[in-house]
Amino acid sequence: MKDFRFDVSDIVRCKSCHKIITNTKYLILVFGLLFVIGCNSNVNNQEDKRSDLEKKGIRGSVKSREITEYEAIDKFGEIIKGSIIRKELENYNLKGNMIQYQTSSIYGDSEIYTTKYDERDNKIENVIYKNNSLQLKCNYRYDDKNNMIEACYYQSDNVLDRKIICKYDDKNNKIEENEYNKDGSLRSKTEYYIKDNEINMYKHNSNGDIVDAYYSKYDWKGNCIEKRIPFKLKEVYLITYKYDVRKNIIEEIRYDDRFNGLYTARGGTERVNYMYDDKNNLVVKQVNSTQITIWDYKYDNKGNYIEKIESEDITMRKVKKITEIKIEYYM
Repeated sequence: MKDFRFDVSDIVRCKSCHKIITNTKYLILVFGLLFVIGCNSNVNNQEDKRSDLEKKGIRGSVKSREITEYEAIDKFGEIIKGSIIRKELENYNLKGNMIQYQTSSIYGDSEIYTTKYDERDNKIENVIYKNNSLQLKCNYRYDDKNNMIEACYYQSDNVLDRKIICKYDDKNNKIEENEYNKDGSLRSKTEYYIKDNEINMYKHNSNGDIVDAYYSKYDWKGNCIEKRIPFKLKEVYLITYKYDVRKNIIEEIRYDDRFNGLYTARGGTERVNYMYDDKNNLVVKQVNSTQITIWDYKYDNKGNYIEKIESEDITMRKVKKITEIKIEYYM
């Protein structure tokens, strides 16, 4: 198996292949894929089959969540809600999977994502709208083991834009993902090499050059404890993770490409520590021992938070945002 961890010469050769996508449609596509595919892979490179509510840690049979984010204002020493920053609406089916997501911003933009499922709870269709205009539709096919084997993406005019075909080994681990243009030509090929508790991923362009790669290592509980990722396709940095007994990340450290010190790009070292309450909600995030963000919550009788207040500076407690959540449950 090729070892990516210490050899990045292949990536350096293809530095010219690294381009920033600025086309609006593809920015929507990239953002949408976070919701469309939801590939939360584990040590075996398999998709997380839990319901969307389970992934979010939301309790009970939730029908919808209406989320409103406000700017926080200090008025005569009292913190009050200011202007609305963002609104979101999440709708779920009885099995806890999201069927529609809507979001709108202060700039007047709105986006809607809809999802359909088969009888085995596999996503079979996603549709993305922006400002009430169809942007993208995707259809999925699965094998008899519920592995996603094909994804077809269509533009607003219902013309095929691209297709992804995935291959799996006899243990249902994804080992290959091929992306094709609408004319059938290969756009990219991604290979996954799995051994024990490690995964190496290599993405090649149509010429066979490596354009992306990563290495990840997992503990016996399936938690990712180490990642090595190329930065600007010319060096590798290391990220290590530590967890609590509830599998929450409590420490994240980024090292430079020589692995002999903390990573110093983008204005300073990157050591992040996290703390959680007894309901597994994040309450403290501390970056580089100086930058601290704090969250306070109010909960309903199901144990789901219905208010979240974000503050900075543990001594001054400067409130930045107030988020309110209205939850509707199935009867």
